[in-house]
Amino acid sequence: MPLSIHLRQALFLVITFLISYTCTGQKPSAIRQPTKAKPDSTELVILKIRKEYARINADSAKYKVVSKNIDNLSTEGGELTNYYEGGELVKSVIFLLGEMGKSKMEFYIAGDEIFFCYEQTMHYDKPMYMQGSHIEKTIVNRYYFNNQKIIRWLDNSLKIVAGNQYAAQTEKLLSLWKLATLFNHEE
Repeated sequence: MPLSIHLRQALFLVITFLISYTCTGQKPSAIRQPTKAKPDSTELVILKIRKEYARINADSAKYKVVSKNIDNLSTEGGELTNYYEGGELVKSVIFLLGEMGKSKMEFYIAGDEIFFCYEQTMHYDKPMYMQGSHIEKTIVNRYYFNNQKIIRWLDNSLKIVAGNQYAAQTEKLLSLWKLATLFNHEE
């Protein structure tokens, strides 16, 4: 026996109600987008480091700047430049000259600890004092620190360097930092 028009309409309304009721409260974006993984603690630390790095560089015009020649760390000399916010050292730049290149290391400091180091090394095609020498290649490394240990090292192509090299590089950078700090106390 065929359903009457009224019964069909009632059935249609009930089905429509049930469908809309089961979908209520669901956000379309939650349905269509895959679930994102929460960032790990290293990523959160790196985000904080990047934020503080940007703040220090944005505010650098208001810092007290103290520079000093340092002759004992490289063959052709160098310079140490410290940036103070109030009485606190927030950035230290070590610029070293060598016969076949030069390097600049920017250390970013919070309290007495390094949290980031930007290293740029330029290699000449021949000794820098020779006429016509020019920079053959430039290498950049970025070191992210937490508790005086490297937690991320990005190489020249912004790729993560293998973690088994972090300990030796941490020791090298902290030793250079300590030498620069000794020069700083001689002022």
